[in-house]
Amino acid sequence: MAPKLLTPVVLAVSCLVGVSEAQATVLWKGDFETGDVSQWSSSTALKTGDRANLVIESDSVADGTKAAKITLQQDIIFEPYNQSRVEVKHIGLHTKNGEDSYFAWSFMVPKDAEIRSNIGYWESTPTSKNTMTFFIEPAQGGGTNLKFGTGDLGQTLRWTVKLELNKWHRMAIHNHWSQSDTDAKVDVWYDGAQVVTGATATKRDENPLFFQMGLHRSDPSPPVQDIYLDAAIEADSQADILQALPNPGGMGGATGSGGTAGAGGSLGGGAGGLGGTGGDVAGSGGAAIAGANGGGAPGAAGTLASGGASAGQSSGGAPGTGTPIGAAADDSGSCAVRPNRQLSGEQKPDAWPLFGVLLLGLRRRRRPSPR
Repeated sequence: MAPKLLTPVVLAVSCLVGVSEAQATVLWKGDFETGDVSQWSSSTALKTGDRANLVIESDSVADGTKAAKITLQQDIIFEPYNQSRVEVKHIGLHTKNGEDSYFAWSFMVPKDAEIRSNIGYWESTPTSKNTMTFFIEPAQGGGTNLKFGTGDLGQTLRWTVKLELNKWHRMAIHNHWSQSDTDAKVDVWYDGAQVVTGATATKRDENPLFFQMGLHRSDPSPPVQDIYLDAAIEADSQADILQALPNPGGMGGATGSGGTAGAGGSLGGGAGGLGGTGGDVAGSGGAAIAGANGGGAPGAAGTLASGGASAGQSSGGAPGTGTPIGAAADDSGSCAVRPNRQLSGEQKPDAWPLFGVLLLGLRRRRRPSPR
């Protein structure tokens, strides 16, 4: 009987993974999994004397097994401009007039800002004309604000949010590049929610642009500031940059309570069930199918479509809730069951019938055989 039960499950999982992989076209990746900064076009002030200002570490990552930790201190001087900065640079692949670029990255700030520090920006090469900037600075009444502005060093403020510390955040940005004020536009997403729509972001000359991230100050300043960076990508569509990240290091899925399947989850685990602790079907970083016949409960942070799915059988657990970091607000473009219709404008086949087959298989598993 076991093969009859697993067949619809395997078919459903295979189709779901196929939908996700078909949508993802990453043109460049900067995730530090190489253990160095070789994925990047260049870098600034990685060392001061014998001290490393950027280190690759594995204790806290947004994706995979490695991330970069940058520490900015007052004695880090970038000449001849008398600035403090530690950064990595990616030269954009589609930043000419009339082109569209899609870029995303993850960051975490462990402590409040005491002074403004720029953490990411588009700038022209070789003319170094700043086009838009993300930056952190002290918030009135305490805490830290994350801000985004267009123009030189973000002089036209477009968005502000109170930053939650010691948590990975995901930024995604779509630019339509132009030197025309009426044509140049930018859209921004923060942790999957769109926060800037169609703001004017004009190129200041015809040159291509690079994206630089890390910590940058216009002049050397005393406060020490840290930032973690991970999972930067440039892709060829909006759906790709809004795709959810799998859980880091394979910790989101389990056969029992660990291991991986797909991009961060598993089939198996639990006591004779499908699922297990934190298990995942489509590799979107959470749980999907609850255990059967005493199987384990899905992970509490998982999603399937929009916030969890597929109830368990017998004494199996309930589906997970929540949205993984980097997923769109409606889970569009992620490994969820519903493909993105709003972003592409095209009608794509819905995968819900697959779960009808799955549930039918589970019911037949429970039905007693005729005598």
